[in-house]
Amino acid sequence: MAEKVVKVSKGKGGWGGPFLLQETETLKIVASITGGGIHPVAKKIADYLGVQAVDGFSTKVEPSQMICAVIDCGGTARCGVYPKFGVKTVDIIATSPSGPLIKFMNEENFCSGVTVNDVAMADGSAPVVVPFVAPASDAKKVEVKPEVKKEAVTKVVEKKKEEAKKEMANNKQNPFVKAISSIGRAVGGVVGVFYQAGRESIDIVIKNVLPFMAFISMMIGL
Repeated sequence: MAEKVVKVSKGKGGWGGPFLLQETETLKIVASITGGGIHPVAKKIADYLGVQAVDGFSTKVEPSQMICAVIDCGGTARCGVYPKFGVKTVDIIATSPSGPLIKFMNEENFCSGVTVNDVAMADGSAPVVVPFVAPASDAKKVEVKPEVKKEAVTKVVEKKKEEAKKEMANNKQNPFVKAISSIGRAVGGVVGVFYQAGRESIDIVIKNVLPFMAFISMMIGL
């Protein structure tokens, strides 16, 4: 079977990308670090690749295991944390590189403004979504009787149901926490806009206004 490769492109007003994502021997997880729960963008990437999506706030995921990190950062240190570790970062908020770790961010490892519509198979084909099933670590290659197989399948189904219930419980956040998270995202978005506006203003002054002023001063001096 051909390896699954997903293409992620920037969304409206976004920056960076597009880049490709695929599972490797070490990269097995799509980490969702978006204030709790699995974000739809992270879920879509994971479903297309047939890998596991993990809530990075409730479960620790090592950067060395991440296929990508899906974040909701409007322009702070978190934007550059994962690019610093060499992890491709998908930001659901439209922002450009900023923050103290800006030097680690480039178009090959950072893409912002991403929505579910900006995630697609690299070859343009329709994806065959296969639910992720965690492999049993203690599985042994032995002959299994039909009745044992049936019992094992039943256990797997029950386990998946329990995992689904836990995931739903995790997604149902405390109303207060959910409100704080929403306010934080809104404030982060506003701050990001002002921060970006300030950066662009300074760039214009340095690249255009100051040289023009120096030129006029020189002409007056002559």
